[in-house]
Amino acid sequence: MEKRLKLWIVLLASLLIVPSSAFAQAVDNVNIRQIFLYSDAMHAYVDISGGGEAIDTPANNEIIATVDNKRMNVKNVSTFSDSGEGMSYVFLIDISGSLSGRQFSALKNATKTWADKLSEQDRMAILTFGNEAAVVQDFTADKDSICSSVDSIQNNDGNTKLFGGIEEALKLCSRNDAGLPKRKAIILLTDGVNDFAGGIGEAEVIKEARESSVPVYSIWTPGGQSGVGESFLNTLSDSTNGNVYNLSKQDIESIYTTVFDGFHKSFVIDLSYPSDIADGGLHSIKFTVRHEEKEASDDTDCVLKPSSENMISIPTAASTSANTEKENGFMSPVILTILIAIILLFVAIAIFVVAILSRKKRTKFDYPMSARIDYTPQNANIGKELPLAEPALPKRSGRSGIGFTLTEIGGKKVFNGNLSDITVIGRSEDCDVTIHDSKISARHCKITHEEGQVMIEDLNSTNGTIVNGIAISAKVRLENGDLLLLGGREYRINY
Repeated sequence: MEKRLKLWIVLLASLLIVPSSAFAQAVDNVNIRQIFLYSDAMHAYVDISGGGEAIDTPANNEIIATVDNKRMNVKNVSTFSDSGEGMSYVFLIDISGSLSGRQFSALKNATKTWADKLSEQDRMAILTFGNEAAVVQDFTADKDSICSSVDSIQNNDGNTKLFGGIEEALKLCSRNDAGLPKRKAIILLTDGVNDFAGGIGEAEVIKEARESSVPVYSIWTPGGQSGVGESFLNTLSDSTNGNVYNLSKQDIESIYTTVFDGFHKSFVIDLSYPSDIADGGLHSIKFTVRHEEKEASDDTDCVLKPSSENMISIPTAASTSANTEKENGFMSPVILTILIAIILLFVAIAIFVVAILSRKKRTKFDYPMSARIDYTPQNANIGKELPLAEPALPKRSGRSGIGFTLTEIGGKKVFNGNLSDITVIGRSEDCDVTIHDSKISARHCKITHEEGQVMIEDLNSTNGTIVNGIAISAKVRLENGDLLLLGGREYRINY
Protein backbone atom coordinates (compact mmCIF):
# COMPACT_ATOMS: atom_id res chain seq x y z
CA MET A 1 0.00 0.00 0.00
CA GLU A 2 2.82 2.41 0.88
CA LYS A 3 4.54 1.85 -2.48
CA ARG A 4 1.26 2.38 -4.32
CA LEU A 5 0.68 5.64 -2.41
CA LYS A 6 4.14 6.95 -3.34
CA LEU A 7 3.55 6.04 -6.97
CA TRP A 8 0.25 7.97 -7.04
CA ILE A 9 1.81 11.06 -5.44
CA VAL A 10 4.79 11.12 -7.83
CA LEU A 11 2.46 10.65 -10.80
CA LEU A 12 0.13 13.47 -9.75
CA ALA A 13 3.03 15.78 -8.92
CA SER A 14 4.40 15.18 -12.42
CA LEU A 15 1.01 16.01 -13.94
CA LEU A 16 1.03 19.33 -12.09
CA ILE A 17 4.22 20.25 -13.92
CA VAL A 18 3.15 19.01 -17.37
CA PRO A 19 0.49 21.62 -18.19
CA SER A 20 2.83 24.58 -17.81
CA SER A 21 5.39 23.06 -20.15
CA ALA A 22 2.86 21.55 -22.56
CA PHE A 23 0.87 24.72 -23.15
CA ALA A 24 3.58 27.36 -22.60
CA GLN A 25 4.93 29.14 -25.64
CA ALA A 26 7.25 31.81 -24.28
CA VAL A 27 8.09 34.87 -26.36
CA ASP A 28 11.77 35.63 -26.99
CA ASN A 29 11.80 37.87 -30.07
CA VAL A 30 9.87 40.95 -31.22
CA ASN A 31 10.46 42.80 -34.52
CA ILE A 32 8.54 45.91 -35.56
CA ARG A 33 8.23 45.72 -39.35
CA GLN A 34 5.96 48.55 -40.51
CA ILE A 35 3.71 51.23 -39.01
CA PHE A 36 0.90 53.35 -40.49
CA LEU A 37 -1.19 56.12 -38.99
CA TYR A 38 -4.91 56.37 -39.60
CA SER A 39 -7.14 59.11 -38.25
CA ASP A 40 -8.52 56.79 -35.59
CA ALA A 41 -5.69 54.31 -34.93
CA MET A 42 -2.04 53.37 -35.36
CA HIS A 43 -1.77 50.20 -37.47
CA ALA A 44 1.41 48.19 -36.80
CA TYR A 45 2.81 45.00 -38.32
CA VAL A 46 4.97 43.18 -35.77
CA ASP A 47 6.76 39.80 -35.78
CA ILE A 48 6.42 38.04 -32.39
CA SER A 49 8.01 34.62 -31.95
CA GLY A 50 9.29 32.11 -29.44
CA GLY A 51 11.95 29.55 -30.23
CA GLY A 52 11.95 30.67 -33.86
CA GLU A 53 8.22 30.01 -34.29
CA ALA A 54 5.29 32.44 -34.23
CA ILE A 55 3.48 32.35 -30.88
CA ASP A 56 -0.27 32.17 -30.25
CA THR A 57 -2.01 35.50 -30.67
CA PRO A 58 -1.22 37.51 -27.53
CA ALA A 59 -4.03 39.23 -25.62
CA ASN A 60 -4.31 43.01 -25.73
CA ASN A 61 -3.11 43.32 -22.15
CA GLU A 62 0.06 41.31 -22.93
CA ILE A 63 1.36 44.10 -25.20
CA ILE A 64 2.86 47.37 -23.95
CA ALA A 65 3.30 49.96 -26.70
CA THR A 66 4.80 53.42 -26.31
CA VAL A 67 5.53 56.36 -28.59
CA ASP A 68 8.18 58.77 -27.27
CA ASN A 69 7.77 57.01 -23.90
CA LYS A 70 4.00 57.72 -23.87
CA ARG A 71 1.79 54.65 -23.34
CA MET A 72 -0.65 53.73 -26.14
CA ASN A 73 -3.81 51.68 -25.70
CA VAL A 74 -3.94 48.38 -27.63
CA LYS A 75 -7.32 48.08 -29.36
CA ASN A 76 -7.01 44.82 -31.34
CA VAL A 77 -4.50 42.08 -32.19
CA SER A 78 -4.74 39.51 -34.99
CA THR A 79 -2.45 37.58 -37.30
CA PHE A 80 -1.91 39.07 -40.75
CA SER A 81 -3.28 35.93 -42.39
CA ASP A 82 -6.53 36.34 -40.42
CA SER A 83 -6.82 40.10 -40.98
CA GLY A 84 -8.21 39.88 -44.51
CA GLU A 85 -5.64 42.40 -45.73
CA GLY A 86 -3.55 42.12 -48.87
CA MET A 87 0.08 43.07 -49.42
CA SER A 88 2.00 44.92 -52.15
CA TYR A 89 5.28 43.21 -53.11
CA VAL A 90 7.98 45.02 -55.12
CA PHE A 91 10.68 42.73 -56.56
CA LEU A 92 13.88 44.66 -57.36
CA ILE A 93 16.19 42.44 -59.44
CA ASP A 94 19.86 43.03 -60.36
CA ILE A 95 20.34 42.19 -64.09
CA SER A 96 23.94 43.40 -64.36
CA GLY A 97 25.36 39.86 -64.32
CA SER A 98 25.99 39.75 -60.55
CA LEU A 99 24.08 36.43 -60.43
CA SER A 100 25.31 33.34 -62.23
CA GLY A 101 23.18 31.83 -65.00
CA ARG A 102 22.03 29.00 -62.73
CA GLN A 103 21.20 31.40 -59.89
CA PHE A 104 19.27 33.69 -62.23
CA SER A 105 17.25 30.79 -63.63
CA ALA A 106 16.39 29.62 -60.11
CA LEU A 107 15.48 33.21 -59.23
CA LYS A 108 13.00 33.47 -62.10
CA ASN A 109 11.36 30.16 -61.21
CA ALA A 110 11.08 31.11 -57.53
CA THR A 111 9.61 34.52 -58.41
CA LYS A 112 6.92 32.86 -60.52
CA THR A 113 6.16 30.47 -57.64
CA TRP A 114 5.71 33.51 -55.39
CA ALA A 115 3.28 34.98 -57.94
CA ASP A 116 1.24 31.75 -57.84
CA LYS A 117 0.77 32.22 -54.07
CA LEU A 118 -0.77 35.69 -54.38
CA SER A 119 -4.22 36.14 -52.85
CA GLU A 120 -6.99 38.17 -54.47
CA GLN A 121 -6.04 41.15 -52.31
CA ASP A 122 -2.28 40.99 -53.06
CA ARG A 123 -0.46 43.00 -55.73
CA MET A 124 3.01 42.48 -57.19
CA ALA A 125 5.39 44.66 -59.23
CA ILE A 126 8.80 43.93 -60.79
CA LEU A 127 11.68 46.35 -61.34
CA THR A 128 15.11 45.62 -62.75
CA PHE A 129 18.33 47.60 -62.60
CA GLY A 130 21.53 47.40 -64.62
CA ASN A 131 22.61 50.31 -66.80
CA GLU A 132 19.18 51.78 -65.98
CA ALA A 133 16.36 51.13 -63.52
CA ALA A 134 13.11 50.09 -65.21
CA VAL A 135 9.62 48.94 -64.24
CA VAL A 136 9.11 45.60 -66.00
CA GLN A 137 5.70 44.97 -64.43
CA ASP A 138 3.55 47.51 -62.60
CA PHE A 139 1.40 46.47 -59.62
CA THR A 140 -1.03 43.76 -60.66
CA ALA A 141 -2.85 40.68 -59.40
CA ASP A 142 -2.65 39.02 -62.83
CA LYS A 143 -0.42 35.99 -62.22
CA ASP A 144 -0.02 35.18 -65.93
CA SER A 145 1.12 38.72 -66.67
CA ILE A 146 3.66 38.58 -63.82
CA CYS A 147 5.09 35.23 -65.01
CA SER A 148 5.33 36.50 -68.59
CA SER A 149 7.23 39.59 -67.38
CA VAL A 150 9.61 37.43 -65.34
CA ASP A 151 10.34 35.24 -68.37
CA SER A 152 11.27 38.35 -70.41
CA ILE A 153 14.05 39.47 -68.01
CA GLN A 154 17.63 39.09 -69.30
CA ASN A 155 20.72 38.98 -67.07
CA ASN A 156 23.30 40.90 -69.15
CA ASP A 157 22.93 44.64 -68.58
CA GLY A 158 26.51 45.61 -67.64
CA ASN A 159 26.65 48.27 -64.93
CA THR A 160 24.81 48.18 -61.60
CA LYS A 161 22.58 51.20 -60.95
CA LEU A 162 21.70 49.86 -57.50
CA PHE A 163 20.96 53.17 -55.75
CA GLY A 164 18.82 54.32 -58.66
CA GLY A 165 16.89 51.03 -58.59
CA ILE A 166 16.14 51.41 -54.89
CA GLU A 167 15.02 54.99 -55.48
CA GLU A 168 12.57 53.86 -58.18
CA ALA A 169 11.26 51.04 -55.95
CA LEU A 170 10.60 53.54 -53.14
CA LYS A 171 8.70 55.79 -55.57
CA LEU A 172 6.57 52.82 -56.60
CA CYS A 173 5.86 52.04 -52.94
CA SER A 174 4.80 55.64 -52.25
CA ARG A 175 1.73 55.26 -54.48
CA ASN A 176 -1.73 54.92 -52.95
CA ASP A 177 -3.77 53.69 -55.91
CA ALA A 178 -7.33 52.53 -55.26
CA GLY A 179 -7.26 48.84 -54.31
CA LEU A 180 -3.50 48.84 -53.71
CA PRO A 181 -2.70 47.30 -50.29
CA LYS A 182 -1.11 49.79 -47.92
CA ARG A 183 1.34 47.26 -46.47
CA LYS A 184 4.33 47.03 -48.81
CA ALA A 185 7.74 45.36 -48.91
CA ILE A 186 10.72 45.43 -51.26
CA ILE A 187 12.51 42.16 -52.08
CA LEU A 188 15.97 43.12 -53.38
CA LEU A 189 18.32 40.67 -55.16
CA THR A 190 21.88 41.97 -55.70
CA ASP A 191 25.55 41.80 -54.71
CA GLY A 192 25.06 45.14 -52.96
CA VAL A 193 27.61 47.06 -55.07
CA ASN A 194 26.66 50.24 -56.95
CA ASP A 195 29.10 50.88 -59.83
CA PHE A 196 26.97 53.45 -61.66
CA ALA A 197 28.48 56.94 -61.74
CA GLY A 198 26.11 59.78 -60.93
CA GLY A 199 22.56 59.85 -59.63
CA ILE A 200 21.50 59.46 -56.02
CA GLY A 201 24.24 58.67 -53.47
CA GLU A 202 24.45 56.06 -50.72
CA ALA A 203 23.64 58.39 -47.82
CA GLU A 204 20.64 59.84 -49.66
CA VAL A 205 19.15 56.46 -50.58
CA ILE A 206 19.54 55.21 -46.98
CA LYS A 207 17.79 58.35 -45.73
CA GLU A 208 14.93 58.00 -48.24
CA ALA A 209 14.51 54.30 -47.42
CA ARG A 210 14.41 54.98 -43.68
CA GLU A 211 11.78 57.72 -44.07
CA SER A 212 9.62 55.57 -46.39
CA SER A 213 8.93 52.99 -43.63
CA VAL A 214 8.95 50.24 -46.30
CA PRO A 215 11.00 47.22 -45.12
CA VAL A 216 13.67 45.99 -47.53
CA TYR A 217 14.44 42.25 -47.58
CA SER A 218 17.84 41.92 -49.25
CA ILE A 219 18.98 38.66 -50.83
CA TRP A 220 22.72 39.07 -51.14
CA THR A 221 24.93 37.21 -53.60
CA PRO A 222 28.58 37.66 -52.51
CA GLY A 223 30.78 39.18 -55.21
CA GLY A 224 34.27 40.60 -55.63
CA GLN A 225 33.53 43.52 -53.28
CA SER A 226 31.55 41.44 -50.80
CA GLY A 227 32.60 43.49 -47.77
CA VAL A 228 31.29 46.70 -49.33
CA GLY A 229 28.07 45.13 -50.62
CA GLU A 230 27.25 43.27 -47.43
CA SER A 231 27.85 46.35 -45.26
CA PHE A 232 25.51 48.49 -47.40
CA LEU A 233 22.73 45.88 -47.45
CA ASN A 234 22.97 45.39 -43.69
CA THR A 235 22.61 49.14 -43.16
CA LEU A 236 19.74 49.35 -45.66
CA SER A 237 17.75 46.48 -44.18
CA ASP A 238 18.40 47.52 -40.58
CA SER A 239 17.31 51.09 -41.34
CA THR A 240 14.01 49.84 -42.80
CA ASN A 241 13.30 46.98 -40.33
CA GLY A 242 13.97 44.35 -43.00
CA ASN A 243 16.35 41.37 -43.17
CA VAL A 244 19.41 40.22 -45.16
CA TYR A 245 19.78 36.67 -46.52
CA ASN A 246 23.00 35.16 -47.93
CA LEU A 247 22.44 33.37 -51.23
CA SER A 248 25.67 31.40 -50.78
CA LYS A 249 24.26 29.78 -47.60
CA GLN A 250 20.61 29.23 -48.66
CA ASP A 251 18.96 28.54 -51.99
CA ILE A 252 16.58 31.12 -53.39
CA GLU A 253 13.50 28.89 -52.97
CA SER A 254 14.02 28.43 -49.21
CA ILE A 255 14.74 32.16 -48.73
CA TYR A 256 11.53 33.09 -50.57
CA THR A 257 9.55 30.61 -48.46
CA THR A 258 10.98 32.04 -45.22
CA VAL A 259 10.18 35.62 -46.23
CA PHE A 260 6.69 34.85 -47.59
CA ASP A 261 5.67 32.78 -44.55
CA GLY A 262 7.08 35.45 -42.24
CA PHE A 263 4.81 38.10 -43.76
CA HIS A 264 1.70 36.02 -43.09
CA LYS A 265 2.69 34.97 -39.56
CA SER A 266 3.23 38.55 -38.40
CA PHE A 267 0.70 40.24 -36.14
CA VAL A 268 -1.47 43.24 -36.94
CA ILE A 269 -1.81 45.49 -33.89
CA ASP A 270 -4.18 48.47 -33.74
CA LEU A 271 -3.58 51.16 -31.12
CA SER A 272 -4.94 54.51 -30.07
CA TYR A 273 -2.26 57.22 -30.08
CA PRO A 274 -1.69 60.78 -28.83
CA SER A 275 -2.91 63.20 -31.51
CA ASP A 276 0.17 65.43 -31.26
CA ILE A 277 2.54 62.81 -32.69
CA ALA A 278 1.08 62.96 -36.21
CA ASP A 279 3.36 65.83 -37.19
CA GLY A 280 5.47 64.33 -39.97
CA GLY A 281 8.45 64.06 -37.63
CA LEU A 282 10.60 61.16 -36.45
CA HIS A 283 9.29 59.41 -33.33
CA SER A 284 10.54 56.55 -31.16
CA ILE A 285 8.15 53.59 -30.95
CA LYS A 286 8.59 50.58 -28.68
CA PHE A 287 6.65 47.33 -28.32
CA THR A 288 7.09 45.04 -25.30
CA VAL A 289 5.28 41.70 -25.36
CA ARG A 290 4.82 39.66 -22.20
CA HIS A 291 3.55 36.17 -22.97
CA GLU A 292 3.71 32.98 -20.90
CA GLU A 293 5.79 34.59 -18.12
CA LYS A 294 8.47 35.85 -20.52
CA GLU A 295 8.91 39.16 -22.26
CA ALA A 296 10.77 40.61 -25.24
CA SER A 297 10.77 44.02 -26.89
CA ASP A 298 11.82 46.01 -29.96
CA ASP A 299 12.01 49.70 -30.75
CA THR A 300 12.27 51.71 -33.93
CA ASP A 301 12.29 55.31 -35.15
CA CYS A 302 9.46 56.11 -37.53
CA VAL A 303 8.20 59.15 -39.43
CA LEU A 304 4.54 59.63 -38.44
CA LYS A 305 2.51 61.59 -40.97
CA PRO A 306 -1.07 62.80 -40.40
CA SER A 307 -3.75 60.87 -42.29
CA SER A 308 -7.36 61.54 -43.24
CA GLU A 309 -8.04 57.81 -43.77
CA ASN A 310 -9.68 55.78 -41.04
CA MET A 311 -9.57 52.08 -40.18
CA ILE A 312 -12.81 51.36 -42.03
CA SER A 313 -10.86 51.78 -45.28
CA ILE A 314 -9.07 48.45 -44.72
CA PRO A 315 -10.48 44.97 -43.91
CA THR A 316 -10.98 44.30 -40.21
CA ALA A 317 -9.51 41.23 -38.52
CA ALA A 318 -11.74 38.15 -38.54
CA SER A 319 -10.46 37.05 -35.17
CA THR A 320 -11.71 40.00 -33.11
CA SER A 321 -14.20 37.94 -31.09
CA ALA A 322 -11.68 35.19 -30.45
CA ASN A 323 -9.13 37.74 -29.25
CA THR A 324 -11.72 39.34 -26.94
CA GLU A 325 -12.20 35.96 -25.30
CA LYS A 326 -8.45 35.74 -24.78
CA GLU A 327 -8.36 39.22 -23.29
CA ASN A 328 -11.06 38.23 -20.81
CA GLY A 329 -9.06 35.16 -19.88
CA PHE A 330 -11.07 32.37 -21.56
CA MET A 331 -9.02 29.64 -23.23
CA SER A 332 -5.78 31.37 -22.26
CA PRO A 333 -3.03 28.74 -21.80
CA VAL A 334 -2.07 30.30 -18.45
CA ILE A 335 -5.65 30.14 -17.10
CA LEU A 336 -6.07 26.60 -18.45
CA THR A 337 -2.85 25.53 -16.72
CA ILE A 338 -4.00 26.98 -13.38
CA LEU A 339 -7.40 25.27 -13.61
CA ILE A 340 -5.85 21.88 -14.40
CA ALA A 341 -3.34 22.30 -11.56
CA ILE A 342 -6.10 23.11 -9.04
CA ILE A 343 -8.22 20.13 -10.13
CA LEU A 344 -5.28 17.73 -9.93
CA LEU A 345 -4.29 19.12 -6.54
CA PHE A 346 -7.73 18.35 -5.12
CA VAL A 347 -7.59 14.85 -6.65
CA ALA A 348 -4.16 14.27 -5.08
CA ILE A 349 -5.41 15.42 -1.65
CA ALA A 350 -8.48 13.16 -1.92
CA ILE A 351 -6.37 10.12 -2.83
CA PHE A 352 -3.94 10.93 -0.03
CA VAL A 353 -6.75 11.11 2.59
CA VAL A 354 -8.40 7.91 1.33
CA ALA A 355 -5.07 6.09 1.48
CA ILE A 356 -4.49 7.17 5.08
CA LEU A 357 -7.97 6.13 6.17
CA SER A 358 -7.58 2.78 4.40
CA ARG A 359 -4.28 2.13 6.11
CA LYS A 360 -5.77 2.94 9.52
CA LYS A 361 -8.48 0.36 9.03
CA ARG A 362 -5.98 -2.35 8.05
CA THR A 363 -3.50 -1.77 10.86
CA LYS A 364 -3.47 -0.61 14.46
CA PHE A 365 -0.82 1.99 13.70
CA ASP A 366 -1.63 5.60 12.85
CA TYR A 367 -0.25 6.88 9.60
CA PRO A 368 2.13 9.67 10.67
CA MET A 369 1.09 13.06 9.34
CA SER A 370 4.76 13.96 9.01
CA ALA A 371 4.94 11.55 6.08
CA ARG A 372 3.28 14.06 3.76
CA ILE A 373 5.43 14.82 0.78
CA ASP A 374 6.30 18.45 0.21
CA TYR A 375 6.97 18.44 -3.53
CA THR A 376 8.75 21.45 -4.98
CA PRO A 377 9.75 21.29 -8.67
CA GLN A 378 13.48 21.72 -9.15
CA ASN A 379 12.87 24.29 -11.83
CA ALA A 380 10.41 26.33 -9.73
CA ASN A 381 12.36 29.53 -10.29
CA ILE A 382 12.79 29.00 -14.03
CA GLY A 383 10.48 31.21 -16.06
CA LYS A 384 9.75 33.32 -12.93
CA GLU A 385 7.38 36.16 -13.80
CA LEU A 386 9.30 39.22 -14.81
CA PRO A 387 8.17 42.67 -13.66
CA LEU A 388 6.95 44.98 -16.39
CA ALA A 389 8.82 48.21 -16.75
CA GLU A 390 8.52 51.36 -18.74
CA PRO A 391 10.93 51.60 -21.70
CA ALA A 392 14.46 51.44 -20.34
CA LEU A 393 16.67 54.54 -20.41
CA PRO A 394 20.44 54.41 -20.90
CA LYS A 395 22.39 53.94 -17.69
CA ARG A 396 24.39 56.91 -16.42
CA SER A 397 27.88 56.77 -15.02
CA GLY A 398 29.03 58.60 -11.91
CA ARG A 399 29.97 61.70 -13.92
CA SER A 400 27.44 64.35 -14.78
CA GLY A 401 26.34 64.40 -18.41
CA ILE A 402 24.04 62.54 -20.80
CA GLY A 403 23.89 58.77 -20.50
CA PHE A 404 24.08 56.73 -23.72
CA THR A 405 24.09 53.10 -24.85
CA LEU A 406 25.73 51.26 -27.73
CA THR A 407 23.62 48.22 -28.65
CA GLU A 408 25.14 45.56 -30.90
CA ILE A 409 23.04 44.94 -34.02
CA GLY A 410 22.21 41.24 -34.29
CA GLY A 411 23.93 40.50 -30.98
CA LYS A 412 23.38 40.79 -27.24
CA LYS A 413 26.14 43.22 -26.15
CA VAL A 414 25.15 46.60 -24.74
CA PHE A 415 27.77 49.18 -23.71
CA ASN A 416 26.89 52.09 -21.43
CA GLY A 417 28.67 55.44 -21.43
CA ASN A 418 28.32 59.03 -20.34
CA LEU A 419 28.57 62.07 -22.60
CA SER A 420 30.58 64.38 -20.37
CA ASP A 421 32.88 66.50 -22.56
CA ILE A 422 34.89 63.70 -24.26
CA THR A 423 34.13 59.96 -24.32
CA VAL A 424 36.79 57.75 -25.94
CA ILE A 425 35.77 54.36 -27.37
CA GLY A 426 38.32 51.68 -28.14
CA ARG A 427 39.90 48.34 -27.30
CA SER A 428 42.15 49.71 -24.55
CA GLU A 429 41.08 49.36 -20.92
CA ASP A 430 42.00 53.04 -20.48
CA CYS A 431 39.11 54.11 -22.73
CA ASP A 432 35.83 55.42 -21.32
CA VAL A 433 34.00 52.64 -23.22
CA THR A 434 36.03 49.47 -23.83
CA ILE A 435 34.97 47.07 -26.60
CA HIS A 436 36.96 43.84 -26.88
CA ASP A 437 37.14 43.43 -30.64
CA SER A 438 40.40 42.73 -32.49
CA LYS A 439 39.26 44.92 -35.40
CA ILE A 440 38.78 47.96 -33.14
CA SER A 441 41.83 50.15 -32.51
CA ALA A 442 43.11 50.81 -29.00
CA ARG A 443 41.70 54.35 -29.21
CA HIS A 444 39.20 54.05 -32.06
CA CYS A 445 36.97 57.11 -31.91
CA LYS A 446 35.67 59.75 -29.54
CA ILE A 447 32.20 61.15 -28.86
CA THR A 448 31.84 64.69 -27.57
CA HIS A 449 29.00 66.74 -26.19
CA GLU A 450 29.31 70.27 -27.57
CA GLU A 451 26.71 72.99 -27.03
CA GLY A 452 23.83 70.54 -26.88
CA GLN A 453 25.01 68.50 -29.89
CA VAL A 454 26.54 65.00 -29.88
CA MET A 455 29.54 64.68 -32.21
CA ILE A 456 31.73 61.71 -33.23
CA GLU A 457 35.28 61.79 -34.58
CA ASP A 458 37.56 58.99 -35.76
CA LEU A 459 40.94 58.80 -33.97
CA ASN A 460 42.96 57.56 -36.97
CA SER A 461 41.72 54.02 -36.36
CA THR A 462 42.92 51.16 -38.56
CA ASN A 463 39.50 50.19 -39.93
CA GLY A 464 37.81 53.57 -39.69
CA THR A 465 34.55 54.72 -38.16
CA ILE A 466 31.41 54.34 -40.28
CA VAL A 467 28.20 56.27 -39.48
CA ASN A 468 25.00 55.08 -41.17
CA GLY A 469 27.04 53.27 -43.80
CA ILE A 470 29.40 56.20 -44.55
CA ALA A 471 33.06 56.35 -43.47
CA ILE A 472 33.80 59.64 -41.71
CA SER A 473 37.01 61.65 -42.07
CA ALA A 474 36.08 64.60 -39.87
CA LYS A 475 33.88 65.38 -36.89
CA VAL A 476 30.23 64.43 -37.62
CA ARG A 477 27.02 65.12 -35.70
CA LEU A 478 25.23 62.09 -34.26
CA GLU A 479 21.47 61.68 -34.01
CA ASN A 480 19.70 59.43 -31.53
CA GLY A 481 19.39 55.98 -33.16
CA ASP A 482 22.28 56.36 -35.65
CA LEU A 483 24.22 53.23 -36.64
CA LEU A 484 27.97 52.99 -35.96
CA LEU A 485 30.20 50.39 -37.63
CA LEU A 486 33.21 49.98 -35.31
CA GLY A 487 35.69 47.27 -36.23
CA GLY A 488 33.76 44.22 -37.34
CA ARG A 489 30.42 44.95 -35.68
CA GLU A 490 27.61 47.48 -35.97
CA TYR A 491 26.04 49.29 -33.03
CA ARG A 492 23.02 51.58 -32.54
CA ILE A 493 23.62 54.62 -30.31
CA ASN A 494 20.80 55.89 -28.11
CA TYR A 495 21.03 58.83 -25.74
